[in-house]
Amino acid sequence: MLSISSAASDLLLLTRARTESLVPPDPTVLRHLFAKYSNPGNDPAAFDVLEQIFLASIDNGDTPTARTALEKVQARFPASESRRSRRLQAMLAEHLGEHERAVETYREMLRASDGGDSDVQVRKRLVAALLAQPRKRYEATAELANYCDTFAGDAEAWATLSGVYLEEGMQAQAQYAAEECVLLEPGSAPAHLRLADILYTREDHQGALKYYCRALEVSPGSARALYGIRQAAGTLIEAQKGKRGGGGGDSETKSANAAVWADLVDMATAKLVAFYDGIEGPQSVTARKWLK
Repeated sequence: MLSISSAASDLLLLTRARTESLVPPDPTVLRHLFAKYSNPGNDPAAFDVLEQIFLASIDNGDTPTARTALEKVQARFPASESRRSRRLQAMLAEHLGEHERAVETYREMLRASDGGDSDVQVRKRLVAALLAQPRKRYEATAELANYCDTFAGDAEAWATLSGVYLEEGMQAQAQYAAEECVLLEPGSAPAHLRLADILYTREDHQGALKYYCRALEVSPGSARALYGIRQAAGTLIEAQKGKRGGGGGDSETKSANAAVWADLVDMATAKLVAFYDGIEGPQSVTARKWLK
């Protein structure tokens, strides 16, 4: 019989490795853990660990271990009786490229749903399975938009929707989704950068500059934010130069704006040059030449 503390610590280790680490769990470690839990008995914690082993094996592309771990889970919780097992079975189908089969399983699960918390995971997997099929792109976008309307506090889903809209050339919708991300995650530099990039693409250079600056405030030293500030402020300066002599507007305000933009360009350039001065190699040399 496995100890509860041992299973709990292994579960925590695997969960954190999958969700927080940039590197997937080592396959050797997974196989060692699988051997440890190959006879789970009726211990609920052991089945939680087996589920994480299954998910980590999919992340690693280790199909044999994923299959065997799923078999252990389904021996105790058959897919015909357990929504959790059925969802894992559909995820294995996704992993094997059987996306249509996975979509049908997820749809059947939602049709039979009682509206519980598990719907969130199933709906996310449904969107992922649809997005994996180019010919289902429109359906995937509609499904994801509907999900975001229902679970409006899911920043990750809004970020995905913004990216999907961008790929479809729907910039206004992408901007709206990116704005939702910023509202939900005001301390996230990637959220501010995403919105700034979209605004710059839509030629709202003033708005883009604002969010590039905010991204730098949240994440000091961000090279991407510095490049964005340099580009957006430089574009605003050039645009104002092109309007000279056209009349209208407050000349003092324009001069003040131009001075601020110039200071931002100088600041961003100096920080980027300092960044590349500490890096050796031809790419850093090219970058320094371009910046200077």
